Amino acid sequence: MGCSLESLAIEGYRSGSLSYFEASQLLGMSRLEFDGFLKEHSVFEHAYSADDLDEDVRNFEDVILFSPSSMVEL
Repeated sequence: MGCSLESLAIEGYRSGSLSYFEASQLLGMSRLEFDGFLKEHSVFEHAYSADDLDEDVRNFEDVILFSPSSMVEL
């Protein structure tokens, strides 16, 4: 992972142009890995917002909706 990609994710997240989810996906990190990454880089300016939560809920619903265990054989 290049430093420029990390810088892009950090600045995008700090500015609000990338959500928490988008920035973590850009770096290919899980939620916990991204938390650690932000702490490691002293990124505390952008708190997890209600919009971030809404996006996480939508993404979770998409995963549940399209998971193989939720598919019904026709």
